[in-house]
Amino acid sequence: MTWIGLMPLTIVMIAWLLAPGYVIGRCARLGRVHALSVAAPVSVFTISIAAILADRAGIDWGPVPVLVLTAVLAVVLLLTFGVYDHVRKNRRESSREDSAAGEAVTSYTPARAEQINFSPPERQLPRPLLWILTFIGSAALTTVNLMILLGNPRNFSQTFDNVFHLNAVRWVLEHLNGSSLAVAMTSGDQSPSFYPMAWHDTISLGLLTLRSSDAAAGTNAAILSVGAVVWILGCLCLANAALHCSSPGVVAVGFISAGFPSFPFDPIKFGVLYPNFLGIALLPGTIAITIQTLGLGTRKIPAGRGLVLCTLAVGGVSLAHPNSFLSYCLVLLPIMLIWALKLVKQGWHEKSMPATWGPPALLLITTVAVVRLWSLLQPAFDRDAWPPTQSTAQAIGEVLLAAPLEAAPAWIIGAAALIGTIRVITTRQHTWMLASHLVMTFFWVVISAWELGPLRTALVGGFYSDPHRIADTLPVTILPLAALGASWFGSMLSYRAKRVWFSREHRGTAWVDPLLIAVEVVALLYFTQYSGTVRQAVGKGIVTYQVTEGANLVDTEELALIERIPDMVPSGSVIATTPYNGASMVYALKGTATTTTHIHYTWTRDVTIINEHLDEAATDPEVCPALERLNVDYALDFGTDEVNSGARSSDYPGFDSLATSPGFEVVASEGHAVLYRITACN
Repeated sequence: MTWIGLMPLTIVMIAWLLAPGYVIGRCARLGRVHALSVAAPVSVFTISIAAILADRAGIDWGPVPVLVLTAVLAVVLLLTFGVYDHVRKNRRESSREDSAAGEAVTSYTPARAEQINFSPPERQLPRPLLWILTFIGSAALTTVNLMILLGNPRNFSQTFDNVFHLNAVRWVLEHLNGSSLAVAMTSGDQSPSFYPMAWHDTISLGLLTLRSSDAAAGTNAAILSVGAVVWILGCLCLANAALHCSSPGVVAVGFISAGFPSFPFDPIKFGVLYPNFLGIALLPGTIAITIQTLGLGTRKIPAGRGLVLCTLAVGGVSLAHPNSFLSYCLVLLPIMLIWALKLVKQGWHEKSMPATWGPPALLLITTVAVVRLWSLLQPAFDRDAWPPTQSTAQAIGEVLLAAPLEAAPAWIIGAAALIGTIRVITTRQHTWMLASHLVMTFFWVVISAWELGPLRTALVGGFYSDPHRIADTLPVTILPLAALGASWFGSMLSYRAKRVWFSREHRGTAWVDPLLIAVEVVALLYFTQYSGTVRQAVGKGIVTYQVTEGANLVDTEELALIERIPDMVPSGSVIATTPYNGASMVYALKGTATTTTHIHYTWTRDVTIINEHLDEAATDPEVCPALERLNVDYALDFGTDEVNSGARSSDYPGFDSLATSPGFEVVASEGHAVLYRITACN
């Protein structure tokens, strides 16, 4: 498969990630730009809930449940807010002008804090076109970088957790069940527990739409869709919702969105953290609708519909991964604090009791709810899985340079964020940006620099104490500050250039902005993409998707044997595998059933017998009945080289001596990788 061959699947993924939420947003009477902000998070919510409801209703998973739920939500919201608008007809008529202004996403009326007084140019740049071109350019840059990182449309992540993620996609495709409450792939004979399946549901939905079963290609199409479209679109919507960007600022936001070394690159190479990758990509759009509902953005969304759409968007973030919901809370609480203080001050001056006490009461209720949820969402195990990795000073320095996890410094982004911080302090505008970033920075310091202890566990145990999970979220709070700084700096340059040129030549200045933007594009293209930051991040990720002789999970010999297995193993037969050496990836890649599908799973009695005594099948009377009950006819031996250089082979003594034990016939081999037919039970 070529990248061009992957395009139809990628386009379908993008459509599923945007269309349901956009339709629902428009039916809730949101403007086009507001609907774009919530399109992805509401779509993910719809997809995930549709999967759960389809399972409960006994309906096969696929496009139909999503279309039905989208239609139901759209009709309900259309009727609800249609009736509301009809009853409040006078208010609707008076607000039409505001709504029309909201549609003009790009009409530039600088806020007082950013306004610079100079004579307007002879004609303005077409701002809608500038936003569109910025999105296209940023998405294209990110797409190219992600394609370089992936290497090939059918490559797959050679990481620990990808054993689960690819197999989970295959499991959903085969069982036509994507419910987060019913994934029994790793639960053995126990009842399945909740696992956020939004990522796998989205991939399977795209594959089922095109009647494909290529889990690896589907995953890579989802990576491109989420990293290059959902993330970039969300960032631009957040910047547009937060402030009135100057023309150079609009362009800068695009390069900033595509220039972070941690996101979108780190979560697809470490872990691999695909559900977090999806959840974090949904955060900018969700925060955009949040600040506009609270009246802290450039335009105000009516509280009723804003609250409904916020709830749906936050639901999408939560169903992508609970970690992302916790990250949203870290942004929400300081935003609500600024909102409450603003309304209390206003209510105090107006001597309005509800305005004075209502917002603090709501803030208190929200804080109590978040604290309670914070403890409930702590994982049952591995809360202290990761120790600190650096000092407090190093952690703070990495935030200032927008380069966590020892990445190359993102000088331009760091400088823009610093300018934005100074603007917030000096103008006392957009204080929610700085407040939310300070909270996120504090948690970054805790998770990456604090020593192990009860307080650290209480604060960041919900993130498994894993620095990557907060490092990948830092761009969400850096972005608004960097956008503010870049917009102000671009306005200053434009103002100075126009003033100097006009004073010297007494000519028009309409050409100044286009020239500045052209220079800006060249400069930012080099400094954000080719000077080291993004190149280093992409370079580190390339090796995690390469199939080589010494690959971390599946090497070249093992993959060559996997490719041959469908021709040698009859349909319906199950292969005995050990997951730690990559053998279980045959299920994800070729659809041949295996006894294990992840390194962490619940062993049934029969699986335990196989794992511990398979090579004793000719002599142990318990082995053959267990093999027969599970329909196991073959065994796949990839040796003892383990993912992440682990030491789990001692847990699987039944695979120690297949080559020398009676009752095992070699069917095929590629180097050290061997497929056996089990003849001991014949």
